[in-house]
Amino acid sequence: GHDRRYSVNDGRIRELGYEPLHSFDEGLAETVQWYRDNEDWWRPLKERAAIEKTR
Repeated sequence: GHDRRYSVNDGRIRELGYEPLHSFDEGLAETVQWYRDNEDWWRPLKERAAIEKTR
């Protein structure tokens, strides 16, 4: 089965000097905006997946 929860700790990678370019909130907002702006790209994929699921 799939895990219902994942725990992520970025402490080690930050010790190595990693810094994210965007905060989680910024990244989420940008992702949501991309989906709003690009429905012509993703909508056919979603519809095709729904059709294939019914076969």
